[in-house]
Amino acid sequence: MEILSQNAQQSLEFLIYATIIMLIIITVFLVKLLADLSSLAKSTQSLVAVVKHDLGPTMKELKRALININSITNSTTTQFSSLNTALNDSLNILSHSSKGVASGAKVLFSSLKRGVLTGLKVFLEQKNKSNG
Repeated sequence: MEILSQNAQQSLEFLIYATIIMLIIITVFLVKLLADLSSLAKSTQSLVAVVKHDLGPTMKELKRALININSITNSTTTQFSSLNTALNDSLNILSHSSKGVASGAKVLFSSLKRGVLTGLKVFLEQKNKSNG
């Protein structure tokens, strides 16, 4: 039995040493991981600082660009509105003018027709008087 307990004791000692070695290896990797995470955190902080520093002027420039675009849009809208008003006024003037021209032409043709008919009547009456 002593041999079995001596073998068991050697196995337990080996297991203890192997466990200690594994814990040391795991601790080394954890320390390395913590160092890398610390470096990553510092890099992230510097990146955030750079982005924060550069983001302010970029946002100001973007705001100015949007203000310029808005003013151009408003100006264009105003110009299109005035153009639309001018076109509507022009169309109204042309419509009234064409109505005036049409009524004037109607009066002119009516007068011309009456004049020609009257002239023909007079001509026919004079012809009938000279024949008769």
